Amino acid sequence: MGELPLRPDEPITVGLALAQSVSAAITALYQSLGTGFSSHEHRFVEQWDRTVVHAVPLASASHDEGRLCRSSRSVLLAHEDKTFPGAFIASLSIPWGAWKGDDDRGGYHLVWTRDMVQTASALLASGHAEGALRALVYLATRQRPDGGFPQNFWLGGHPYWTGVQLDEVAFPLLLAHRLFQDHELGEFDPTPMVRRAARFLIHGGPVTPQERWEELSGFSPSTLAATIAALTAAADMLRGAGDPPSADLAQRYADFLEGHLDSWTVTDRGSAVPGLRRHYVRIRPARPGDPSPNEGPDMGWVTLPNLAPGTPNRFPAESIVDPGFLELVRYGIRRADDPTIVSSVEAVDALLKVETPFGPTWRRYNHDGYGDRG
Repeated sequence: MGELPLRPDEPITVGLALAQSVSAAITALYQSLGTGFSSHEHRFVEQWDRTVVHAVPLASASHDEGRLCRSSRSVLLAHEDKTFPGAFIASLSIPWGAWKGDDDRGGYHLVWTRDMVQTASALLASGHAEGALRALVYLATRQRPDGGFPQNFWLGGHPYWTGVQLDEVAFPLLLAHRLFQDHELGEFDPTPMVRRAARFLIHGGPVTPQERWEELSGFSPSTLAATIAALTAAADMLRGAGDPPSADLAQRYADFLEGHLDSWTVTDRGSAVPGLRRHYVRIRPARPGDPSPNEGPDMGWVTLPNLAPGTPNRFPAESIVDPGFLELVRYGIRRADDPTIVSSVEAVDALLKVETPFGPTWRRYNHDGYGDRG
């Protein structure tokens, strides 16, 4: 242990450098000490202030003077990578991390466009338009030539899982439109990305190979909601970019999806909750590319993964619900007081709501097998 002979009237500066080699650490240390402490302190404070100077004041709308909102905003900002600006991973956590080996480093340390756009949208709503724009530019550079996006991918863009989820193609369009409406795109032109993604949604839909929970293919209310909203947003941007034919096609297809929404995803024979016959289902099973699926939500069956061996895993589609239909309300496709929305909320509360010491929470869907089992 060392000891420094300090004098009260003589300030000192202590430097600590970390690197992958002694040489690199020494270089970093001397480069740091070559600038006075007051300059470092000023830059440190300025950089932290820069993240909050434009924050929307939400204290009056909260019950804790905005503390939770401010800390949540900081958590989201911490998920942006420093090597690839604009890349926000889904989470810094690794599920069951204590049991993961070094050969399975994915966890949630990956980019999902769905999670990333929700993060960027929250930052935009909080006043951090700069971070939201970085996210959009990053996503535009990761778009595939066919207009789609990988299910998830490493920060450098290499795919991790290779499934296709239509809502993950739709979400970047929603982010682009929000920035477009707020006049926060700067010099970035998202039109090529928007056109390619809209084409992918039209050619690839309306059946999604995977829905929001990354398990089943079919007509998903949450996926359809994102697709309808995204194509409507694309139509607005393409019209503004001087491409009325493409804009009209995108809007007509969005209207087509909205017009068939209930016939594809609403059951009139619900059996899971006594007295609730009509509600949205989690998904109407169908195969991508099937031009005329024969079974509606009242007739189809779903096979659920992740259930314990020997546990029944095949259920009528009309008996499985999740809260994904609420995306229809969030994007203005259905009113909150729409009778089918109201009855669907009742079904979700009856089947999925759980009271905890910290308040109510909801499971993903009934008969969900994902997670820990006692």
